[in-house]
Amino acid sequence: MKCNDCGYRHVPNSSGICPNCGYKNSTTGEMIGCIGVILVIGFIITSIDNCFESCLGRSFLYEKGARDKDWSEFMGKYNWDDANTKCKSLDMRLPSMTELKEAQKAEITKKWKINGINYWSKDTSENNRYFLLNINNGNFSDIYEYPVYNLRCIRD
Repeated sequence: MKCNDCGYRHVPNSSGICPNCGYKNSTTGEMIGCIGVILVIGFIITSIDNCFESCLGRSFLYEKGARDKDWSEFMGKYNWDDANTKCKSLDMRLPSMTELKEAQKAEITKKWKINGINYWSKDTSENNRYFLLNINNGNFSDIYEYPVYNLRCIRD
C-alpha cells in the first residue's frame, strides 16, 4: 500500500498509520477489496499474487522485510562516529548494509534522494572503513569515518 500523504510503500496494519510519516491512511476498503477478489476468484493463485501486488505494492516480501523496521527521519549529514552517537541518543542504531539494500529494493529510499544519495551503514570493511549505500545505483562504498554523509537511523 502507498501512503496517501508521503507516498511511502508499506504493508498496511490495523491502524492504517504510515510508519514513515504518521499519516492516518484508510486501509479498510482497499483490503476488503482484495479479500473480495480472493473469495470471488477462489483458488486461482495468480489472483492472490495480483491482489498483493495491487494492495501492498511492488514487492510483498521486501515491503514486509523493510516494514518490520522503524526508520528515522533524515537526521542531517554526519561523520560516522557522530552518526553512530546520534542514533544511539535516539535509542536507535545505524542500519546494516542488508537493511539499507532492502529499503532501497522496497523503494523506501526513493523519497530520501531529496536529502542526498549516500547513507551510512553500521558495517565495516576489512580495512576498517565504513560502508555507505548510494541509493541511486544500489552500490556500496567503503569510506573512512571522517567525511560527512547522510544519516537515517533504524529501530527494530
